[in-house]
Amino acid sequence: MKKINLLMIVSMIIGTLYYVVFKFNSDRILTYLAIIPVIIAPLVLVKSKFKLRGKELCSYYIFVFMAYFIGCVVNLYNTTNWYDVFVHFCFGIFSFFAGLFIIDRLDIGKVNLLYRVFLVF
Repeated sequence: MKKINLLMIVSMIIGTLYYVVFKFNSDRILTYLAIIPVIIAPLVLVKSKFKLRGKELCSYYIFVFMAYFIGCVVNLYNTTNWYDVFVHFCFGIFSFFAGLFIIDRLDIGKVNLLYRVFLVF
């Protein structure tokens, strides 16, 4: 999982650099720069109680890749009508699993079983 996460991080950074160098648009410079805190955010959680496992971190980076990189940097939100609906659908599923992850970390009784059932894939 660590290799996949690192590959996604590197691909988003290289892709963003490509758009900065070859398709530079001064109106979108903040969009290009904002990928840095979005990628670093899970690394801050390493010091907290909510340590991310490989699957959770991978799903976060997949969502960031879909929503932020492809949607904002590549600008697919403005060029394709259905992409926004697709990302919102995927974010609903991601939010469900993120909620189960938080409940599991807080160790709230019987919900652990529900969490374990949904994450066995």
